[in-house]
Amino acid sequence: MSEPTTDPQNPPPGQNDPKPEPGSAGGGEDLAATLKALRSKLDSVYKERNELLKRFGDLDPEAARAALQAQADREKADAEKKGEWERLRTKLAEEHGKALEKERATAARLRSSLERQIVRAEAVRAIAAAKGDPDLLLPHVLASVEVVEEGDEFVARVLDPKERGKHRFNSKGEYMTISELVTADLRERFPRAFEGSGTGGSGATGSAGSEGGGAVVLTRDQAKDPATYRRAKAEAEQRGVSLRLAS
Repeated sequence: MSEPTTDPQNPPPGQNDPKPEPGSAGGGEDLAATLKALRSKLDSVYKERNELLKRFGDLDPEAARAALQAQADREKADAEKKGEWERLRTKLAEEHGKALEKERATAARLRSSLERQIVRAEAVRAIAAAKGDPDLLLPHVLASVEVVEEGDEFVARVLDPKERGKHRFNSKGEYMTISELVTADLRERFPRAFEGSGTGGSGATGSAGSEGGGAVVLTRDQAKDPATYRRAKAEAEQRGVSLRLAS
């Protein structure tokens, strides 16, 4: 009688069940070891928890969250303040620049006024010393003089009519003074504007006239007008006669 054939793909029940290790009661000792390890781990966690509770036992979680949020809010506010300060610093710099420009403009106006006063005062003294007519001669002096800064002082310098921007010198090679400009140059150009020079004919307002001898004559009002004065001077040069001032 033959033995039954066994199908390796379908073994009889129980044939492939895991066999307990020698000396064990169905794996019970492994389960006990696992439980023991878990209990030890749990004891460690509880111990750590108890340590934390000792350190932070009085800490309220809500209060802790509120404190963290407050810290975050402070950091945000600090960042915003920093941005505000940058904007404020830029604004202050712009305002300072505008104020500085305004001060510079004011200083320029004050300097211009000071220069005019310096020249005017010195010119009036020179004209008075030469016994000239300040109403007539002063405009010519002011147009022929500029003020320059030398060290800590402002001084008047007579301009050279032949070279723009150059200063005029006297026969000694020194800077010409306003007094020398009045007594030498203006007396020669406008002799009748000085006391004791006599008088000549007269011209009509707005145009130069002629006196005996053919000289071109200007009234005081005409001589104050640069355009009229230039026309009269050109006429005198064209005719080859002198330019005179009528008193």
